[in-house]
Amino acid sequence: MSGCSHANELQATVGTAEDRPEILKNAPSDRVVELDVRPIVAGGNKPCGAINDAIQALNNGEILHIINSFQPGSLYQRLEQQGYNHWTEKDGDDWHIWFYKP
Repeated sequence: MSGCSHANELQATVGTAEDRPEILKNAPSDRVVELDVRPIVAGGNKPCGAINDAIQALNNGEILHIINSFQPGSLYQRLEQQGYNHWTEKDGDDWHIWFYKP
């Protein structure tokens, strides 16, 4: 999967839970697939494979919620080209990024 590094990447606008798009606010929990890649990154590995697998496994109408230790700028661009929108929030040292199709 290309676009896995996080140095010198596009940075997304960071929002808050109150500002989340309605599609995320109203999403049933069984339609949100959570992927915490922090242990992968902490182990010195890139989360590319896990993220790619999760995107490929999404069913129509599902939302991918990635929890990461950095903003995956190149991932924003790559998934946007595949028709995904994204929403990003920062909580302490953690980044929460949702990818969804409108």
